[in-house]
Amino acid sequence: MIYGADVPPRHQQPAQGFAVTLDMTDVDKAGQVFKGVSAGANVKMAFAETFWARRFGHLVDRFGTPWMVNVSKPM
Repeated sequence: MIYGADVPPRHQQPAQGFAVTLDMTDVDKAGQVFKGVSAGANVKMAFAETFWARRFGHLVDRFGTPWMVNVSKPM
């Protein structure tokens, strides 16, 4: 489970120095999550295969929160 909460406007700060990271096992489900979070987002790295992952994607969502979605390759 993951959840967040907003703060009053006078206390808001840009997100920096972290990313919400989801390490998943199912490529299709991870793709659905990435697609859902990417609505209105700035995609930094498309959801695709990498040398370390069956799939990986990185984005900053429409609220300014950085996300990484990863499906690891067996080691």
